[in-house]
Amino acid sequence: MLTQSNMSLSRLQDANDEFFLATDPGVAMTTGKYFVSRRERRMPSVVQDERARRKLWDLLIEQTGCNCP
Repeated sequence: MLTQSNMSLSRLQDANDEFFLATDPGVAMTTGKYFVSRRERRMPSVVQDERARRKLWDLLIEQTGCNCP
């Protein structure tokens, strides 16, 4: 069951991964990879789905009004 505590921990782990990727010299030249818990992982199939990515992009444009490249 997903609880507030679990959600907070998940957000903290996500933030730690982002911080790691932004600051660790060991991955400074790494692009286009997917990381979980500071380890490179295989991307979920939905991430590779062009139609799903386009749908998400269009939704973000609609919600933010920003169409950045």
